[in-house]
Parts: sequence; C-alpha cells; structure tokens
Amino acid sequence: MTSKSEQVYLKLRDDIEREVFSPGQLLPEEMLTAHTGFSRTPIREALRRLAAENLVTLEPRRAPMVAEISIRTARELFDDRRILEPAALRMVAVDAGRDPLVGRDFARLAAAFRSMPDDEGFTARFQELATGFDDLVIARTPNAFLARQISSLRSASARLRTIAHTDDARRGESAREHVEMCDAVLEASPERAAIACAHHLFHVERSILDRLRERVGAAGV
Repeated sequence: MTSKSEQVYLKLRDDIEREVFSPGQLLPEEMLTAHTGFSRTPIREALRRLAAENLVTLEPRRAPMVAEISIRTARELFDDRRILEPAALRMVAVDAGRDPLVGRDFARLAAAFRSMPDDEGFTARFQELATGFDDLVIARTPNAFLARQISSLRSASARLRTIAHTDDARRGESAREHVEMCDAVLEASPERAAIACAHHLFHVERSILDRLRERVGAAGV
C-alpha cells in the first residue's frame, strides 16, 4: 500500500504541476492539512521531497512556498533537455530496428495522437498522451543512467508544460510534433528521431519563455 507521505507527495506534486497552487504561493501546514486530509507528519515528509525536487522552498520560521518559475530556470532546464532527450530518442529509434515491440508501442501512440477529439476534450487527452509519450521514452531508453536523468526532470518539465498548454494553437502544433517523433521511431531512423525531438523542444521552449515574459510584464503593471 502507498504510504501516507507518498499519497501527500503525489497529490501536492500534481497540484503544483497543474498550478492549483501558484508559483510563490505560501503553503501553511494548517491549509495543507485541510487540503490533503492528512496530519502534519506525512505533510512535512512530502514537503521535504518536493523541496529536493525544487518544487517547494523551505526556509526557517516561514511557511513553505511553491517555488517560483523564472526565465533563467526555464532556460537551464531546456539546456539539459536538449542534450538528454534527443540522445534518448536516437537510442530508442535504433532499438526499434531490432525489436518490433518498440515500434508497436510508438505506433499506438501515434495513432492516438492522430485521433484526438477536436473539441473541449482535446486538452485533457493531449496531456494524457504527452505524459504517455514521456513515460514510453524513459521506459524504452536502453541506457539506464540517461533514463534516470530524464526522469529526474519530469516534475520541473510538467510545470512548464502547464504553462505552454495555455496556448491552444501550440497544443495542436505539439501534437503534430509528437506524431513526427513517433513516426521517426517507427521508421527506425535515429537521426530523424533526434532532429524531430530537437525541433519539438525548440518550439516548446519558445512558447514557455513567451508565456513567462507575459507574466513578468503583467506583474510589473
């Protein structure tokens, strides 16, 4: 069974990633107790894990605070992602030429991306499939060290993805980019897969930085 602290951690992490709790928002223990339904001990354990992932800031004699998202932080994250993720997808594409099960998994995802509803259900379905794509890349990356490095960035990436997905047009473009990455793996084309991944990351980063600049501008008004 999942421990109490794990349950609190997963809930608070999801709330932070989806901006139920906004960057800079204080998280008093009394509020978290009411919000989660758990006592202070598992909440404190969960907060320490979230702080280790740079999702929460803990300071003496102050309530925990949701970590701010700065333009510098976003750029540094994408500096890492541009190195790690194209390399991983290149490896996955190589393996797809040897193992038909790899191609099968990405074929299913590509078909799901292509058949997404063009209505109010699009956003939720896209987020589900984009998360599934990330999970699959990590699971199929044959280098365990590389897979762990990518996995360690997931929470920070999820927060930024929430920002990027406020743009309806960008969601549609991102869906097409995911299809392109899946198709490259299906073709067992390592170079095409790496290029498609780099292209996707370039556009995601640009969209996120634009949204963050808008937030900074609005805060300064």
